[in-house]
Amino acid sequence: MLNHYYSWPDHLPDYRQFQDLICQIEILIRTNQFSKAEALITTSILSNLQQGSNQYLNFQLHILRFLLYSSQENLAQEQLAFEALSTLSVFQTQTIISTFLRFRLALDLKDPSLPTLVLSLTQYLDNDELPFCLLHLEYLLLSGDNLSAETTIQSIPNKWQDTLEYSLLSCYLLERSNRWDLILEILLSAAYKATSNVKVWSYLLVATVEARSHEHAIPSLRKAIVLHGDNPLFFSHYCRLSLLKFRSADARRYSIKDRLSKLTKDPYRNPFLTNLWVTQDRLGNSEWINHFTLSEFRASAFPLAMLEPLLPQIASINGSSSLSESIIAPILDNYENSETSPFCYSSALATVPLQPSDNKSLRIAWISADVSHHPVARFLLGFFASVSVTHHDHILVDVNDHGSESIRRYFDELSSINAINCSSPTLPERIQNIRNLEADIAIDLNGWTGGHLLRGFHQRLAPIQLNYLGYFASTGIPAMDYWLGDHNLFPDPYSHWHTERLLRLQRCFIAWQPPEPLVEATIPVVESSNQIGIRFGSFNHNRKLSNATLRLWAQILDAIPDSRLVLKASPQDDPSTEELLRRRILKNNLDPESIVWLPRTKTHADHLLQYSHIDISLDCFPNGGCTTTCESLWMGCPVITLSGTSYVSRMSTAVLCGAGLQNWCMSTPQDYLNFAIHQSQNLQSLRANRDQWRSKVLSSDLGDAASLVSHLESLFSSLLISSR
Repeated sequence: MLNHYYSWPDHLPDYRQFQDLICQIEILIRTNQFSKAEALITTSILSNLQQGSNQYLNFQLHILRFLLYSSQENLAQEQLAFEALSTLSVFQTQTIISTFLRFRLALDLKDPSLPTLVLSLTQYLDNDELPFCLLHLEYLLLSGDNLSAETTIQSIPNKWQDTLEYSLLSCYLLERSNRWDLILEILLSAAYKATSNVKVWSYLLVATVEARSHEHAIPSLRKAIVLHGDNPLFFSHYCRLSLLKFRSADARRYSIKDRLSKLTKDPYRNPFLTNLWVTQDRLGNSEWINHFTLSEFRASAFPLAMLEPLLPQIASINGSSSLSESIIAPILDNYENSETSPFCYSSALATVPLQPSDNKSLRIAWISADVSHHPVARFLLGFFASVSVTHHDHILVDVNDHGSESIRRYFDELSSINAINCSSPTLPERIQNIRNLEADIAIDLNGWTGGHLLRGFHQRLAPIQLNYLGYFASTGIPAMDYWLGDHNLFPDPYSHWHTERLLRLQRCFIAWQPPEPLVEATIPVVESSNQIGIRFGSFNHNRKLSNATLRLWAQILDAIPDSRLVLKASPQDDPSTEELLRRRILKNNLDPESIVWLPRTKTHADHLLQYSHIDISLDCFPNGGCTTTCESLWMGCPVITLSGTSYVSRMSTAVLCGAGLQNWCMSTPQDYLNFAIHQSQNLQSLRANRDQWRSKVLSSDLGDAASLVSHLESLFSSLLISSR
């Protein structure tokens, strides 16, 4: 039976021709049919094999071999196999198969006991009918004994030279002397006799590049794609060959995918997959997402734990285009098949019929995972602190208790809303607890941001469901009925993709009326620092500083003598982030010497006081501000924005229009530039009248939270009527 362990994969017979279970599993493993091997292992009853017998031991060793070979370098699987292997009493048996399997696995796992195991091979090394000579050669290469390996390979019997293992070991030995021309010659023959072996084809692609073989590089790559598709083992090769073909976008895409594939092989539990996406985004490099193709996301090539946090980044770039739509589709498919997911929950909840109540007073559930000093909670606190009596019954549902950082206690002091902690440890409990509220309307304040409850909304938490405030794009959830904004957020017609019906308030979609105990309620407008020359500035996160934004700001500074740009870079103990931002600034023709760098502050009050360094705030695009625009006006700095066509690029437009400052909203980059130049001529007036901007807020729709609550309640009543 050992012959099957060294037969060329493409020459092996169909596994079903054999009755022996061990032989069937070996053939499936050798031909990379891991799904079938797994099915065969799981359907075979281990208890039917007599414990302690040779067949029982061999079966266990094959399970370990399957775990190792099918994992494709999964470290968790390797550790599992290693631990299980160390518990087997292999030395109690004298069978050739058991000894072979034990040594084979020890080599793969680089078991520290290898030197001891070598002694057990002595009795088999002189037997030309057994392949132990190949195991011994592999051990010599693994231990770095190249001289002995060169001697041993010359003595390998002819019978074992026409094998995949001999070919690979020969290549490994040749690699020590960089003989890539000979390696390529060997692999070209081996790969076409082992077409199912992914690692052989990966090695071949390395050899075509190292041997500088223009003749074989592209044909081998094309053949690998035909045989194995978009396999993670090929990503680095695809990248290098794409560079050779001057296909830069493809090269960058595969480079990113290669890095992701090496971070972890546990797609659902390990956070590192998400971290690479987030770090790129935070450094202002979100545009790299566009190097992926729609077909890759439609094929669900990425795990759920990566797709969900990717959506806010995509939405911040292009206003939730078809790329968002293509990612949401596999996520929803995962939700539908949740019984196979580690995040599974009971699908029975979705069968409960939901009907709006007949009461004129509705129950409105405001659902958020950000009941902390997050902007969403601060906005919401201002809404309900502005009124003491409401027409409807409002409930703030906290689905992610922030402990000492929570501001739920602030809501407890209000009579207009009831705050509850619904942060149960399991998702089914959270969903059921919210449904038990019997709300008529459920409002999602998270979208796809961290801690979201879109699984619950997908199953229906209330008869009417709205997307509002905390997310800047369509959720793409079919069960989300409405998306709430205003006419400045949703210009008519609104062309960007969305699945919800648009609801437009007849006033600004938010209000900025900070109540105590928020620091904004008591802090006065700050006076200007009165530096020479006008100070433009932006306190938006670095992620929003797009290249187009930096280039336009460079033009503004070039056109206005003595002007400066004030930015908040990063904590003082994080020079690397600032350095990366400086590099991007230089690439976009912005002089770093014209920038005033402010440090991150420990308190929110200190942050607000830093507006004294700014005369005019410059909004970013296409991902503009919202909270920062409100803060800037509140602290005495007007804001120039460039109005885009999507929600994410019109938030500042909605805020400024709500404050009666429509003339600060520009329609083109040239208008933005000209307006900044024009306003710089009013520097003395700007610095002497900083209070006017807060006054404009307080006397406008933006500063009238009670009006907003009234409009929202009227809208909710009309939704109930229209739903019947």
